[in-house]
Amino acid sequence: MNRKKIIIIAIIVLVLAGLAIALLLTDQSFFTPNQPEAKTNQNVNTAVPEVNKGAVPIVSIVTLKPAEQTAVNTARNFAERYASFSTDSQFLNLEEVKLMATANMQLDINQLKAEMLTSASGQTFYGVSSKALKTEITNLDEGAGTAQVTVSLQRSERKDGAEDFVYYQDLELSLVKSDDSWLVDSAVWQE
Repeated sequence: MNRKKIIIIAIIVLVLAGLAIALLLTDQSFFTPNQPEAKTNQNVNTAVPEVNKGAVPIVSIVTLKPAEQTAVNTARNFAERYASFSTDSQFLNLEEVKLMATANMQLDINQLKAEMLTSASGQTFYGVSSKALKTEITNLDEGAGTAQVTVSLQRSERKDGAEDFVYYQDLELSLVKSDDSWLVDSAVWQE
């Protein structure tokens, strides 16, 4: 009798151990490292973290007021479109950003488009794609309805017959409040 009980108990222990191992193998979260808690940063800087192979990026959570958030969104969207173009699209990006611009800036955009079309006539393919990496409000006056925002861009230039050239450039934007939205009043490239 004792021998039968020992065998039954051994079988039960082996079955339970097998179930525990099977559970551990199917639960992938057991093998992934704990992610660090997100830190709150009071700075208005919204940076994209640098990606390191195998490292878990630490992302800062930034709390912005509604006016700040709409200014940042407008600046980011404007900068990416304004700074991305190609000869194939006949600089259509500049027409798209007019919706986010004041009348003064629309005149500047029309002039820029005319210059780019003239210089690109007869040229082989040329294009630049831009991605906003960081958007920083340098000055915001809600009472006056003005804001200064700097957008840091990663730009990739492509020409026929040449390798892509990647570079980084800041675009300083002046925004003015119009009803509940922000409009870009000027755009100046920084060296």
